[in-house]
Amino acid sequence: HLLIDPLTDIAQEIVNLDYHNLSIYDSKKDLIEDINVAGDLYFDNYGVPATLHVNGFEIALKGNLKVQNSTDIISINWGNGTLRHYGDDWKMPKVLEEVHHLIFEGKGDKTIQNDLLVTGDFIIREEAVGRQGSAGNSAKVTGSLSNSFMLGDGNIYYIFGENNDVLLPSNFNNYHIHKNSTIRLQSATAAETTISTLPTYGHLYVETSGETQIQNSGTLKILGDFEERIKDGYSLNDQSVDIEIGGDLYVSTYLNP
Repeated sequence: HLLIDPLTDIAQEIVNLDYHNLSIYDSKKDLIEDINVAGDLYFDNYGVPATLHVNGFEIALKGNLKVQNSTDIISINWGNGTLRHYGDDWKMPKVLEEVHHLIFEGKGDKTIQNDLLVTGDFIIREEAVGRQGSAGNSAKVTGSLSNSFMLGDGNIYYIFGENNDVLLPSNFNNYHIHKNSTIRLQSATAAETTISTLPTYGHLYVETSGETQIQNSGTLKILGDFEERIKDGYSLNDQSVDIEIGGDLYVSTYLNP
C-alpha cells in the first residue's frame, strides 16, 4: 500500500509503476505516465483536499475508487486522460461525476450509480457488463458531441430509467454498437420512458415497467433480436415509427404493430 504525500501538502509526481493500493493525500498530484492500480485508489480529503491531475495519461484500476467519506469530492483533472476498470464487479462511487475516456473491461457488472458526464469515449468490451443505474437509483450518462459510445461484441448494457427518461447514453457524436451486443431497457414502476432511434442496435430487449414509446423520428433499426416484454400491464407505443429487425421478434403488449 503506497501513500502519496501522507504528511505534507507539497505537489508530487506519480510515475509508471504497478501499484497495489494507492492513496492520494493532500494537495496537487500529477501523473507523468500511465499507472496500474491492482487494488484500490483512495482519496483522503483530510486537511487540504487532494487533487489529481491525470494529464492525458491512463489510470488502469482493478479494485475500487474510494473516498474517506461518502460525501467527499473526488477532484480529478482528467485532461484527455482515461479511466479503465479491468477487474470484476465494480460500483462507481457516486461522488465521481465526470471522466474523460471511460473503459469498462475485464469481467462482471460495472455499475454507474449517479449522473455522469463523459467528455471523451465510453467503451464497454471484453466480458464487462455495463449498468447505467439500478432499481431506486437511476443514472444519466451524458457524452460529448465529438466522441463515441462503443458496445463490443457480446457485451451487455443495462439502462434503468425513471419517468420521462430517454433510455440511452445521450449526446455522443457516434454510437458504435456491435451487432452481437445487447442493450436491455428497464425502468421504475409506472415510469414513462422513451426508446431512442438514434443508434443502430444489436439485440434490443425492452423490459420496462411503465408506458414506453419509441422516439417519433427516424427509424428504429435493430440488427439482431427485438424482444418487448413490458411489465405490469403497460404497453409499447411506436408512434408510427418504422422498425427494422434483422433477427427474431417477440412482442407482448405492442400497440398497433
